[in-house]
Amino acid sequence: MTSIQQIETALAGRRFETARRLCLRALEKTEAKEILYLLHRAYRNLGDFTSCGQILARIQPENPDEQRECFRLLAEDYEVLASGHGYRTSTEATAGLTYEEYQQKYRTIAEEYRAKA
Repeated sequence: MTSIQQIETALAGRRFETARRLCLRALEKTEAKEILYLLHRAYRNLGDFTSCGQILARIQPENPDEQRECFRLLAEDYEVLASGHGYRTSTEATAGLTYEEYQQKYRTIAEEYRAKA
């Protein structure tokens, strides 16, 4: 079984931490975009949106379709954040933003990326 098959199996089995570790191990050998996309999925399912953004920044789109895919994924990430995921531990909450302001901030960012996608 190839690394990619192992990662996909782990993701399908909802073993997101295993998938993350398999991706990181595979990336030591090659910076394949497919592995970066799989790592993004693992991070999203783990709720690590900071790492999601970092991974998408590592992907170097080679054509407009790949660029749109990155924007689509960013929009989806921000939509999850806009749903309130992580508000209680966010820097926005610490800074005094209300839950509604937090949601609006991330909805706006998601809409901007959705428009680019």
